[in-house]
Amino acid sequence: MSFDKYIERIKRIDKMIQLEATGSPKALSIKIGISERMVYEYINKMKSLGAPITYNESKSTYLYTEPVVFECIFKKI
Repeated sequence: MSFDKYIERIKRIDKMIQLEATGSPKALSIKIGISERMVYEYINKMKSLGAPITYNESKSTYLYTEPVVFECIFKKI
């Protein structure tokens, strides 16, 4: 898989988390066209990069526990 596609998937997952509209891991896998196992891998990768993600059972969605923004950029220093 290309790096661009990987980042695009993270952006899609981030957007759905921001909207609290992921649904269950199975539902999210269907929405973005990947396996449920891959959903867990993406979520775990996002967490390892500092994303404060939790799963809310009563809402049946992933959500952020505090405000965040995902950025993948290079800045000149």
